[in-house]
Amino acid sequence: MHQLRVLPRIGLSCLLLATLGGAPLAQTRIMPVGNSITDGLYGSSDGLGFRNDLYARLRDAGLSFDFVGSTGSPPYEGYFFPGARIEEFYSGGFGTGTRDIANAMNNYAPEYILLHLGTNNMSGSETPAPYSNDNGQTFLNTASGKLAQLLAYLARWKTGAYGS
Repeated sequence: MHQLRVLPRIGLSCLLLATLGGAPLAQTRIMPVGNSITDGLYGSSDGLGFRNDLYARLRDAGLSFDFVGSTGSPPYEGYFFPGARIEEFYSGGFGTGTRDIANAMNNYAPEYILLHLGTNNMSGSETPAPYSNDNGQTFLNTASGKLAQLLAYLARWKTGAYGS
């Protein structure tokens, strides 16, 4: 069974620590995923957002890890795009798949995902909640419903439905 731990943040944004399992690697592979906040476009003096501080804290704690993904400069890589919306990261349901994370998941095989998305879904007229009317059996076309669909999509790598 997959283990997902969601830590609430501002609005619908969240920090997701998803254990994707598999055999332990010499270095733990962590993929920061998100929008301009993850990229570091706003509120960051160095343009790296939280990634620089997190990297330093993990390194100072003596952990062996690697940030992985196709965006960002080493050692602060991830999978993040300014202006990105939740539904762009997955296909199916309400997902558009314009920034589908599937290739990055398959290519980089992260053990953990740090997810910060939803801020761009909160601007405009999109309804934030509820995510479901039937306790998660189906998801609604709301920001939280799209986030629930993305989490279910990512969990497929843990269960073996996608990737290796």
